Amino acid sequence: MKIARAVDGVSKKGAPCGINCTLYASEKGTPVMTVIHQGGHDYPDGTSEMIVKFFQSQALSKAGTELRFPAVLLLFKHRAGLTGM
Repeated sequence: MKIARAVDGVSKKGAPCGINCTLYASEKGTPVMTVIHQGGHDYPDGTSEMIVKFFQSQALSKAGTELRFPAVLLLFKHRAGLTGM
């Protein structure tokens, strides 16, 4: 998560964007949304919809401008620690 936040130049403090969800704003237009799920490897209801809504809210870059890479990080927390998806 630290690497994605550093690459996208996001704010250090995020804002809540749903259950276990934090949105980190970026002056570059490359926000990062994190979702940390405490329920092991079960895929939480509504997660897909939340991810789609996030990407739909991002404006497409115009031809000839630099590429932007907003990111969604979904982490499943279980007894052994965190695993990424």
